[in-house]
Amino acid sequence: MEEILLQNSKNITSLIYLMKVHEENIKRFKMEPSQDDVTMKQTFYMECEYSGLSTSVKTCPMSRTCFSPNDIVILVRECGHVFKKAPFLDWVAYHSICPRCNSRLV
Repeated sequence: MEEILLQNSKNITSLIYLMKVHEENIKRFKMEPSQDDVTMKQTFYMECEYSGLSTSVKTCPMSRTCFSPNDIVILVRECGHVFKKAPFLDWVAYHSICPRCNSRLV
């Protein structure tokens, strides 16, 4: 019984070590994108004023809040989806697809 407990203890210690290594790897991947990455993605979407768009969409699908006429929004060029700026920029920092339809952003 003691031998089994000792082995389980070693397994748990190894598992904790692997989890810490994995956590460090995740932190490394969540680094801010380079300016080149940002510039490249910006060719796939544009900022504009909501009132300047001809769209029937009244609510941002990410924040689930209504657009105001003077909101600066993001328009994804490939698919035409519209989002509030802040949630979209948070999304695009770590993703390369439209959060609504998965069209490419790079």
